[in-house]
Amino acid sequence: MNKGFLACVFLIVAVSVAAADIECYVCKTSEHPACADPFDHAKAKKNGHLITCNHDYFKNNKTTGSVPPPGAEFFCRKGFQAVKGKNDIYRSCGWEQYYIEGRQCYFTSVEEVKTTQCSCVDNGCNDGTMLAVPFTLLMAALAATRI
Repeated sequence: MNKGFLACVFLIVAVSVAAADIECYVCKTSEHPACADPFDHAKAKKNGHLITCNHDYFKNNKTTGSVPPPGAEFFCRKGFQAVKGKNDIYRSCGWEQYYIEGRQCYFTSVEEVKTTQCSCVDNGCNDGTMLAVPFTLLMAALAATRI
């Protein structure tokens, strides 16, 4: 077989893998109660909450804000937000990491708004199972600050 052809095939496969899309659950409990924990995978898939996170998703979805630049790396996220005592769990996909280096999750608190967010890079990873330990610890910290 032609070595040049094999090199081209290898390059195409390598670029495809590097720029691979990721599937993430996208929902929030304020709009879809099934988004809450414990998470129901079958119901989420049936309701169309498992989406492909890629450039097209951000380009076609006006609620996400800006469009990622070429070469952006996509990931899944799961968050918990408490605003004036009203709690909401959200699951989404993203391309801009907002985190402290080396941590999977982070916590913010400003007056009556408290947020915990975790990110991951495997298909469907924001279902809660892989993020359960750090997410639970951060939620406990959030609860502890509600004095």
